[in-house]
Amino acid sequence: MKDDRVEAVFVATDAPSHARHCIEVLKHGKHVASAVPAVFGSLEEAEALFEAVRRSGRTYMMFETSCYHEDLHAMREIYRAGGLGRVVYAEGEYYHY
Repeated sequence: MKDDRVEAVFVATDAPSHARHCIEVLKHGKHVASAVPAVFGSLEEAEALFEAVRRSGRTYMMFETSCYHEDLHAMREIYRAGGLGRVVYAEGEYYHY
């Protein structure tokens, strides 16, 4: 984070550490993105991340990386090709093994 050539950092550490690590990145004046979830455990943590973004003037984004899984990409392609017909209603669920 001390390298001035680095403009942004992606935080993909364990979920409970995302907010803490993102706050550190913001303190170093870098834009930051994290994997989901942004915070893990408390509203205070969310407030601290929000304040760090506000103070830094940098951008924070939370990335959902599951949309790139092979099975999800394949279903999206099937849908785009018309393989599911006219979709009237659908639900989804995120499942961790």
